[in-house]
Amino acid sequence: MKIQKSKRSGSRDRLSELPDSLIFNIFELLPMNDVVKTTILSKRWKDLWTTVPFLNFTDSSFRYDPDISSARNFVNRALILWKGIKILKFTIDFRSRYGHYTSLLTDDLNVWVRWAKQKEVEEIHLRIKDDYEPYQLSECLYSCSSLKVLVLSLNEISLWSIPGNIKCDRLKSLTIDSLYCDFNQKFISQALRGSPKLEVFNLTLHERGSVFIQSSSLKKLSIRKPRYETDKELKIVTPNLETLEILGSPYRRCVLSGSSSLTDVTLRFQEHKSWYNSIEHENLSAASCEHDCGETLSQILPSIRHVEKLKLSPWCIEVLERTNKQHLLLRPYFIVREPLKFAGRRVSCFDDRVKRIMPSSRPSHS
Repeated sequence: MKIQKSKRSGSRDRLSELPDSLIFNIFELLPMNDVVKTTILSKRWKDLWTTVPFLNFTDSSFRYDPDISSARNFVNRALILWKGIKILKFTIDFRSRYGHYTSLLTDDLNVWVRWAKQKEVEEIHLRIKDDYEPYQLSECLYSCSSLKVLVLSLNEISLWSIPGNIKCDRLKSLTIDSLYCDFNQKFISQALRGSPKLEVFNLTLHERGSVFIQSSSLKKLSIRKPRYETDKELKIVTPNLETLEILGSPYRRCVLSGSSSLTDVTLRFQEHKSWYNSIEHENLSAASCEHDCGETLSQILPSIRHVEKLKLSPWCIEVLERTNKQHLLLRPYFIVREPLKFAGRRVSCFDDRVKRIMPSSRPSHS
C-alpha cells in the first residue's frame, strides 16, 4: 500500500498545486523571457505569465543578437499578450551591451511607459545604457497617481522641459542616477512639491549650478556629485529628514536647516586629482578642492552633533587635520572606507571600530 501511495504521489503535478502568490514571487526574481519559458513546466503555468504583476524586461538574454530589435520585439509582443489588471513593478533594463539604445528606443520607451501607467503601475525602473543620446522623460510620468517608486538610471537624461506641474500624489521613492543629467532647479522644486508623500530621494548631479532641496516629507536623502565645480552650492531644508548622504566632490557652500530629526549622516567627500589635472579644469587646484571640503565640513558638522551615527571618508579626516578643525569632531564617528566591488556593484564599507578624534589627538588611519 505504501508503494502504491508513493506512485500516486509521484504522478501529481506539484507545480500546478502551488498558490499564485508563491508562483508570482518566483516570477518576480526572473527576467521576463525566462518567465515565459516556464509555460512548459506545468499546464496551469501555460498562461499564468500573462497575468503576472511583475514585468522585468532585460536585454541580457539577447546579448548574442547583433542589434536591439529582438529585445524590443519581445517586449512589444509580451505587452500585447499580457492580460492582467494591475502592474506592481515594471522594469526595463537594457545595460548589458554597448549601443545607441536611447536613439533607437525613445518612441518604444514612451509607449511602454504609457502602457504601464494605464495598468496603474506602482513601480517603474528604467535602466538604459547609451553613451551618446539623452533620454527625455516621458511626459505621462509627470502626473501618475498610482506610482510609488520611480528609478531612472541612464547615462544621460534630460529633465529640462516640464509640461505643467508635476503631480505624483503617492510617490514615495525617487531615484535619478545618471552620468549626465540635464535639468534645472525648477524640476527639483516641482518634483518635491508635487510629491507630498516622498520619503526617499536619491540624486546624482553633474550639471553646474546650485541645488535647493526643500521637503517636509523626506526621510532619506542621498546626493552624489561626481564632478568638482567651484560654483556649486547646496541648501537642504528638510525638518523630518532621518538619513543624509552627501557623496563625491565637496561644495563651495552647504546649508543644512531643520536637522533635528537626523540620526544617520554620511559625508563621503573624495579627492580626485583628475579634476584639477585635466584641461577642462586647468584652473582648479588641489588647494581649492581641499578648501571647499573644509568649508563644507565646517558648515555641516556643528549642526549635526546630535546624530547617532556619523560616517566620514578618510579624506574628510585628513582635511580636518590639515586645516586644524579637529574640534568639530568631539564625538564618536565611523570612517568610511573606499567602495569595494562585489558582484559587479560598488559597495560602501565601514570600519567596524568606533573611533574618536579629540582636538589634541590625531586619528588613526589603519
